Amino acid sequence: MIEQLVLFLAKEAGHSVERTQEEIEVLGIKGHIDAIIDGTVVDVKSASSFGYKKFEERRVTEDDPFGYVAQLSGYADVLTPGQPAAWVANDKVAGDICVSPLSSIVIAHHKPAERIEHLKKVIDSETPPPLCYQPVSDGLSGNLKLPTPCSYCSHKRRCHPNLRVYSYSTGPRFLTKVVKEPNVPDITKSFWLE
Repeated sequence: MIEQLVLFLAKEAGHSVERTQEEIEVLGIKGHIDAIIDGTVVDVKSASSFGYKKFEERRVTEDDPFGYVAQLSGYADVLTPGQPAAWVANDKVAGDICVSPLSSIVIAHHKPAERIEHLKKVIDSETPPPLCYQPVSDGLSGNLKLPTPCSYCSHKRRCHPNLRVYSYSTGPRFLTKVVKEPNVPDITKSFWLE
């Protein structure tokens, strides 16, 4: 909904907004761009105030646990080769909107076909790849939890077969090592049944 609002506001401000949700395919992998605004491939991102700062301060290329650079680079490489692209980010709490450019130089170093070929080999391999991220400390308890990017990953249980899930007020927390039992419900069994 926020994406549609941002694109609506861009149109109302007089910008050319074209090819919304156009399907792009590279080596059998499909994706959908958000739009091309004034000739630039754009990906709209709705973020918390904390996440928004990364876009506002143009630091996405330095801290990109969700693969935003590869995604936008892939779309731009296919649709507008040699041209820059951009994220239009919206702080869903404060309502701020900013444009965070992605240079053509960065895009040139993130060829979608190369990444897709690499990932297909990793998926087909009998040997699991090294962990993308190491577990991190969960306060002073001695417990270890998944870092944020891993908590969203659909392969977290393959990487950590003994993963336990606890129901905190902020949402599920995935613990890879439990030294001190948390004082919240252990929802491990029911979580995987959902």
